[in-house]
Amino acid sequence: MAEQRLNDILEEIEDTTSEASAADGEAVQAEVVEASEAESPEEKVEKLQALVVQMAADFENFKRAAARREAEARDRAARRVVEDLLPVFDNFDRAIQASGSARDVETMRIGLEFIGQQMQSTLGEIGVQVIESKGQKFDPALHDAIEEVPDSGQEAGTILDEASRGYTLNGTVLRAARVKVAG
Repeated sequence: MAEQRLNDILEEIEDTTSEASAADGEAVQAEVVEASEAESPEEKVEKLQALVVQMAADFENFKRAAARREAEARDRAARRVVEDLLPVFDNFDRAIQASGSARDVETMRIGLEFIGQQMQSTLGEIGVQVIESKGQKFDPALHDAIEEVPDSGQEAGTILDEASRGYTLNGTVLRAARVKVAG
């Protein structure tokens, strides 16, 4: 019975050590050798059980540390994106302030176009691209048809208009373009 428990523990150690680093694996092997050199099977079992408990605790610590590093990386990435967008928001604030005393609508339109271009450029630097739709063939991977227009004079499946733009991030669709399609 003690021999079977010893074999079970050794199998568990092998499974656990396969996930440990090489340095940790060498330390575990040394402890396994020490346990196997113990005088009685009961002592071997006790030492190996203690080793398994320690390895399980080390693995849990590793998982927590990996999760913490992942969360920190996500936070750093989000911070960079927000920092890149802050100048765009500053320009929106300036445009809103200027709109109170603006008399020239054309100047306001040009300013807003500039802010839109700045936003698109900033998003482009982080990999966000607009899905070009108008005049293109409907693609269900990129477009969400909200209306089919019969007798539009265009070839069936041609996108006539966009209700909202679609965007990709590094080639992956973030939001499909909502479009009207010729029927």
